[in-house]
Amino acid sequence: MVAAAVFAPLLAPTDPYDLAQINIMNSELPPVGMSGADAAFPLGTDAQGRDMLSTILYGTRVSLLIGFGAVVLQAVLGILFGLLAGYLGGRVDSILMRIADVQLSFSTLMVAIIVGAVFKPASAT
Repeated sequence: MVAAAVFAPLLAPTDPYDLAQINIMNSELPPVGMSGADAAFPLGTDAQGRDMLSTILYGTRVSLLIGFGAVVLQAVLGILFGLLAGYLGGRVDSILMRIADVQLSFSTLMVAIIVGAVFKPASAT
């Protein structure tokens, strides 16, 4: 998957970000192997005529970039706070540990529910 994402410009039949390549007349074509398919679009097209294979490959690049970026950010912050707590010790260490204890006391599901409730779109009345 990583190799497919890295080589997406070479593997993808079209560039999904290039509006000049999108043709609305190619919208909602089925994947190859079904009736009405076009060999130029192996996985078919969406409602706007974009090639699904190209969209998946380029979308994988974005997803991997966000995932790796999050891991790097967590590592940098974790190392920074760990070094800070270890070097300064005492009161700073105690404060950072209490913050870590509070953060660890929240389950992932509870955080998801709270975020969903806070950012829930207001229903039209």
